[in-house]
Amino acid sequence: MTADSLAPGHVFSQSSLAALDRCPRRFYLQYVRRLAWPAPLTGADVEWEEALRRGQHFHLLVQQHRAGVDVEATVEALEDAELQTWWAHYRRDAPAAPARAVEYAEVEVTAPVGAHVLVAKCDLVVCRDDGRVLIVDWKTGARAPDPVRQAHSWQTVAYRYAVAEGGAGLLPGAREGAGVAPENVELMYWHAAFPGATHTIPYGEAEHEEARRRLEGAVARVEALGLNEEEYARTDQLDECRRCGYRSYCDRGRDGAAAEWDDEGDELDLWNPPELD
Repeated sequence: MTADSLAPGHVFSQSSLAALDRCPRRFYLQYVRRLAWPAPLTGADVEWEEALRRGQHFHLLVQQHRAGVDVEATVEALEDAELQTWWAHYRRDAPAAPARAVEYAEVEVTAPVGAHVLVAKCDLVVCRDDGRVLIVDWKTGARAPDPVRQAHSWQTVAYRYAVAEGGAGLLPGAREGAGVAPENVELMYWHAAFPGATHTIPYGEAEHEEARRRLEGAVARVEALGLNEEEYARTDQLDECRRCGYRSYCDRGRDGAAAEWDDEGDELDLWNPPELD
């Protein structure tokens, strides 16, 4: 790169923002340099990848079901008891489509943050005709959910902010340029392995302004760091390195045991090409 600052229009996401907090060097390697990771899969990592693929399969089944596709025969034919259990939980406990509402599965919502772009890849957005919007995120992690952690996560910040700022076009009869009132936005985390732990987080003007402050602060931090790799410090939490596919770039080894699978943060990106984020 020849420039010394982040180019306008850089795309930020909940995953990249979480990476910035956890390890600035990883953020640089993955989201600024957009490097591929050279770390090989260990035995534990293979199990982790299998869990990720199971989660992706669950998301696909839900997307098809919400679109009206009958997937029951597909689920019955699966040789995956855990995925079948998740599906039983979903059919029994997942939120039903409300009357007079429009649903969007696997929809991407964007909003400006300064000279850059925030993208939120939402599993499901339900828009009612009264202007209320419910964002639903399907969780497939093995760890019991922590509502406090969820409420303060970058995902909660990014999703609600993006929908309030850039989601008006999803509303029935929306006016061009109109926003979604923050108090009309809710985010629900629904857990396939813990269906009784559904957590719905409301929103409001005060939370929206706090989200704006956090997002603008994170973007300003990256702009100040520029494009010099040495400005992006490596984490001193070595447990983070054990589950980072970029660890060999930092001379912190090529092997390591993956942490317990948990999809609260940005772990999914370890197994997806950076350009998909």
